[in-house]
Amino acid sequence: MGFSKYILEISDLKKVYKKGQQSVLANDGVSLKLKPREVVGIVGENGSGKTTLLNQVMGLISSTSGTIKFSSTNRTPRDIGYMSQYRVDVFEHLTLKEALFYASKFKKLSKKESQDIMNDLIGFFDLDSYLGRMVSTLSGGYRQILDFCIAVLGTSSLLILDEPLNNLDPVFKKKIISYLNKNLDKLKLATIIVSHNLEEIESIVERVVIFKKGKIIENCTPQEAKLKYDRFLYFVVNSPDSSTLKKLEVFSKENKCEILKDINKIIVKISFDLSKNLWQFLSSASGIDINNTNFKIQTGTLENVYLNIFDKKMETA
Repeated sequence: MGFSKYILEISDLKKVYKKGQQSVLANDGVSLKLKPREVVGIVGENGSGKTTLLNQVMGLISSTSGTIKFSSTNRTPRDIGYMSQYRVDVFEHLTLKEALFYASKFKKLSKKESQDIMNDLIGFFDLDSYLGRMVSTLSGGYRQILDFCIAVLGTSSLLILDEPLNNLDPVFKKKIISYLNKNLDKLKLATIIVSHNLEEIESIVERVVIFKKGKIIENCTPQEAKLKYDRFLYFVVNSPDSSTLKKLEVFSKENKCEILKDINKIIVKISFDLSKNLWQFLSSASGIDINNTNFKIQTGTLENVYLNIFDKKMETA
């Protein structure tokens, strides 16, 4: 058998659930390839087949048809690290330190390797004062951080994270994002991240896979997704006064732009094709006072790609 350049190859995968007399198609003809060290973000609405796919890859559920092939046929416990979006209670009766220790034993790490990686994770996530706490007494945020650490601990090939940022406060989210940004390349891991926090993972992923009704409808780089689904500039003005707001409304009406409301700011959504009109507006005497206005101009984001694909509109003024 020839050497494969992919660490994971999924071909024409299908999953059908039986509900009474009905058949429910969870995913339909899903094909996906992942290279070593590649970081892929999987997004889609609830029930679109994302978690079903991860469960199939992990062998937690069977597939109705299709194939899943790993580059290594002799997999070990440390080849794949998996963080489920659902809480696993297997470590409830242990302290946090014991949970990390037994996870490292399961992955068959040497004593030195285990200690080095544990110390790195404990230091990065400021867990020293929690090492003696029973897992059952930890807050939801620290439980999630522990689940993340166990997934990362000693993993050698593939890291799978299912909604790792879900329900976390901004501090914990920032910590996980920072850890992934700093360490994924060093750890040499291919990574799959399922997340609804598209803005947070945009800095991490090299490719975005978009699910809709059990099918992959896009598989491309973030930049390609934004060029296809979000060809707009976003002129963001913070706390505009009445004069600025009136000028923005006139500009938007003349150029058929959307005005979007957010907390304490106004966003004018401008097609790329009309961007020159914005520069003229900013440089003209009839435009806003740019020296005394708190504003910024943004290009598209993965969050906007998601909103446009699934037709989830922001509130318009």
